[in-house]
Amino acid sequence: LPVSWVSFKGEGSDDGNYLTWKTGVEIDNEYFAIERSKNGVKFEEIGRIEGKGFSSQETTYECLDNNLLSSRYFYRLKQVDFNGQFEYSEVITIHNDQYQSEIRIYPTQVSDVVYIESKEDVSVRVYDVQGKLVYTQENTKEIRMDGFLKGTYFIQLHDNEKTKVDVRRVVKL
Repeated sequence: LPVSWVSFKGEGSDDGNYLTWKTGVEIDNEYFAIERSKNGVKFEEIGRIEGKGFSSQETTYECLDNNLLSSRYFYRLKQVDFNGQFEYSEVITIHNDQYQSEIRIYPTQVSDVVYIESKEDVSVRVYDVQGKLVYTQENTKEIRMDGFLKGTYFIQLHDNEKTKVDVRRVVKL
């Protein structure tokens, strides 16, 4: 096998979910794709970490997943060789009741302005119930909704790196 797995562990904290894994020997190891799932069946890649290529020494890798919308996630690693062949690690589950989103929006039933509490300004995209983008704003702490039609909207909040941070639902009165 191209990689001998020593361990693969995960732990939840208020910062997010920490993943650590160790390999014993690596042969032709290009990278690890970190994959996450809400149901343990359908996985999506959330990041990549470069492998050592060739190594006969134990190597420790770690990754922080802080883009959480749920308290329970399943994780696996996809180890990929330079020639494109791959194998999966075991699947681990992390239950993280400590994690709280760093973003708060209020009110959720709004007539004029939605306020955003976060450590830094965020970029906002607002979608209607059909999934149509109806509003976008960069680096803001509020959304003026007085010109919106009554109904339900989904607010997608992004940090400055444009990675998805959170999605919230509001009702325009």
